[in-house]
Amino acid sequence: MKNISQDKKKRAARGYWLNFIEEFWNVKPKYRNWRFGRIEIWEKGKKWAVDELRFHTSLSTEWDEFREKWDLEDVDSLDKFKKLLKKFQSELK
Repeated sequence: MKNISQDKKKRAARGYWLNFIEEFWNVKPKYRNWRFGRIEIWEKGKKWAVDELRFHTSLSTEWDEFREKWDLEDVDSLDKFKKLLKKFQSELK
């Protein structure tokens, strides 16, 4: 039987990287100045994304800076990044 903690350690050693993808579609006028999309989570060495996070936020330079900082960057802890994203989005609304 596979040791789960060893598997987690292997994944952590490889790490992840993020890919921000904005998506556009017709939405209600109230959301005209918002950004919607997903953040693909890629595990190093894998052929396909292993997960994705959805985002929606109002247009702002703060969001642009956040996206620029994290897009295509390596991440050691997905849980920490998810908490950071959630906190950041709640502050922008």
